[in-house]
Amino acid sequence: MATCSYCGQSAGLLRKWHQECHDRHERALQTIPGFFPKILDSAVLPERFADLLRSAADACFVTSDELKTLCQAGISSVVDSILRERPLTVSEAQRIMEFTDALELIIPDGLGLDEKLTKAAIIAELRDDRTPNYVSVVGPMPIEFGRNESVIWIFNQATAHRAPVIEAEHASLSVFASADIPYVTPQAIAEIAPPAGRLGREMKGDLVLTNRAIHFLRSENASLRIPIARVVSLQVNREGVHVACAVAKQSRLFLVDDPWFAGNVIGQLLGQMRQTMQVREALPAATDEGPAPA
Repeated sequence: MATCSYCGQSAGLLRKWHQECHDRHERALQTIPGFFPKILDSAVLPERFADLLRSAADACFVTSDELKTLCQAGISSVVDSILRERPLTVSEAQRIMEFTDALELIIPDGLGLDEKLTKAAIIAELRDDRTPNYVSVVGPMPIEFGRNESVIWIFNQATAHRAPVIEAEHASLSVFASADIPYVTPQAIAEIAPPAGRLGREMKGDLVLTNRAIHFLRSENASLRIPIARVVSLQVNREGVHVACAVAKQSRLFLVDDPWFAGNVIGQLLGQMRQTMQVREALPAATDEGPAPA
């Protein structure tokens, strides 16, 4: 007598499973993904959600590998559906991370979503005028950081070119050129081609984004620093980011593995810097006006 591949009990002559066990398993695979879109609006605690999910999976013969795949897809679906329209809020990012942490207690190998969720949280915090602190630098770096300057992200194995001049017909690429810094969706960036024009010499290195500057490290002794305050516009395309500076020779086209993330981070930093400058410019004018009339 063969045993059921689901419940382990006798399945009968020449049978691999009980039809009831098979149907229960298939229903679970179809039903579990529907739980995840509701987590942000639900009052359930993340730990309770994980316990209920584990119990449902066990009752329906869902294996640990299957449950991991379902959780990965479920959390990713929640994040991606929001990012297609807008960035996450800080509270949304925190809640999704809490659910992920709780699920990883029942999935010891983890979900492999740390980078995805961290990137979403970084953009959320920048838009909330916070300075993200998710990257830990191990060992010395050939960068002399300024006061209160901290690393936001490091793109390893990036490529830099002396940037071509953006012609008028490519003005649509200047998605961050205005003072009102928008959020650009992954879909929008995927449709934007790199700017036309002759590129300068190709240079390989690491692109380090801080809350104050863009650093490109070619080696321990060769690096480039572009202060955010010197960036006059930023163009994002499906291969990288074009950073234009007031001094043309400082402008660069950086090719990275995640242009959407790089563009939104630099764009938000640029927006914060412009807002700070606007406030500073407004302060003397307000002082010169003197006290308001009674």
